[in-house]
This record gives sequence, structure tokens and C-alpha cells, in this order.
Amino acid sequence: MEKDVSDQTVCDRCRVGSCCYEGAELTLAEIKAILKKNPGVPKPWFRLVEPHEGPDKKYPFSTVMRGGTCVFQDKNNRCLVYKVRPKHCREFPLEKGRPAPYYKRLCVVFCDQWPNNSIKRTYVQREKKTFLTCNA
Repeated sequence: MEKDVSDQTVCDRCRVGSCCYEGAELTLAEIKAILKKNPGVPKPWFRLVEPHEGPDKKYPFSTVMRGGTCVFQDKNNRCLVYKVRPKHCREFPLEKGRPAPYYKRLCVVFCDQWPNNSIKRTYVQREKKTFLTCNA
């Protein structure tokens, strides 16, 4: 049976924040909103998306990754810029109203299907207990 992530309670119960393990794409307006909030984390916070990464022209920036996750994820796996988080984050696991092609490799609901990649290793290393279990 296919797992369903459309139920928001899955996100409400998640304490892992695995959707942040690759950072977020941003517009210049989203960067300005975050800069206005001025979260208390060391800079740099943003980077230009490289041409070989296939950037979307509307989202030419990305959050910096630190410690295997987005720079704005705190030690409790919560977003420090939640109120002004980018559209990329607000809509996860959707992209343009449809399931994003990458959501299964990020959402903890699917961790039992993840290959042995950096996301799974980061998840296993960081999380001692969670509402789901993964075969590490």
C-alpha cells in the first residue's frame, strides 16, 4: 500500500525535519524576508544555485547546508525562520500543487525506502528516537 503524506498530521508528529536535509530554493524576496527576521545563526545563510544543479530561474538561490541540514534548522530540528520560510518549504511535499519528485527521498515517512545515502546516514546519526523506525 502506498504511503500518504498528504495528511498534515504526519508533519505535525515529525520531530526529525528530514525535509530540511537538502536545504531550500529561494527567491530574492524570500531572502529579504529572512534577512529582516535576522535569525541568530552564523552567516553565510544563502548561496547561488550553480548552473550544473539545474536552477529554476524563479529560484536562483538556496539555503546553505551546515551539519547535514539547512542552516536554519535548530538543534531540535525546528525551523528558525518558520514564519517567513520559503515557498519551497511551505508547500513540501508538493511542488506546483503536485507531489515533488524528491519528496520520497526526503520525507521521514519513506525512510525505510531510502537507499544508503547521505540523507539516510544523517537521519540515523542524528536521531536516536522518533515516531518511525528505519532500517539503518
